[in-house]
Amino acid sequence: MRSILDGVLFLLALLLGAAGAVHADGKPVVYWPYFNYPPYFIAAPGMQPQGMGIDVAREVQKELPEYRHVFILASPERIFEELRSGRERFVVCGVNKTPERGAYALYSGLPCRVTFSMMIIMRREDYLRLAPDGSASLAYLVADHTLTFGYIPGINYASFARYVDPLISNAGLRRTVTAHDVGQLLNMLAEKRIDWFVHDGLGVGYMIAEQGIEDRVAVVNAVECPPNPIFGYLACSRAGKGPGIMECVNRAMIRLAISRRLYEAFKRWIPERLDPAFEQAYTQSILPAAHLAAYGEARCLPETERR
Repeated sequence: MRSILDGVLFLLALLLGAAGAVHADGKPVVYWPYFNYPPYFIAAPGMQPQGMGIDVAREVQKELPEYRHVFILASPERIFEELRSGRERFVVCGVNKTPERGAYALYSGLPCRVTFSMMIIMRREDYLRLAPDGSASLAYLVADHTLTFGYIPGINYASFARYVDPLISNAGLRRTVTAHDVGQLLNMLAEKRIDWFVHDGLGVGYMIAEQGIEDRVAVVNAVECPPNPIFGYLACSRAGKGPGIMECVNRAMIRLAISRRLYEAFKRWIPERLDPAFEQAYTQSILPAAHLAAYGEARCLPETERR
């Protein structure tokens, strides 16, 4: 029922936006779909959308006053369906690059979302014992048969997989418990039904802060897999007006990155424990890419416009 309602609201928003073409003020309409995925996209009844992706999108929108910008709440499935179908003037924020998506989508040159590889979540009372140096060893946690591991079936554990996949594949022989989502894992941790789990540290950190349980739950680095940045990008359709809009978006992102407005849009959502990793990602990856792109653009300008 919820998916049907989302679909109706999505179509209604498109229709109200002057049939997806031109606003009453004469400006072309650009749609910015989003879904509830804190802290990247936060949708709450009666509130304007919030989150890292929304903040970045708003900064880009300020740089593109020639368009009328409209946020639309929709399911991820619907968003990518529209992108695949070649929906014009449609900018999706926070897209992971994949070969399949690259066949129908254009990506921004600079990322609009920064997250980090998985981290270990445990009870604060176990922190000093299991992570005395501020980081915990996956090998140690896996080898300790007195500890119960919680997990969500179907999750890709990426660099953590070599440690946790054997636990999952031998679930009947080891102390493991399954959950439907991260919220359930946090509840299990509080109830001492599990002792640890691994997940997106930024997302879990936001949930912990929102629930006010920082004094009871710790998010720690893994000794074997320190946090690495994972970027998400803005995406437009390759069809119709998409390439032209992406060209404008890319220019805006370059200006935002160099002026550090992009930095500020990211920074307010980064917890203190991830500050070093974020600073490194911005100064060593995002900013150099922005300067390189700006230099490339300048070289393409006529001599009189370079000054």
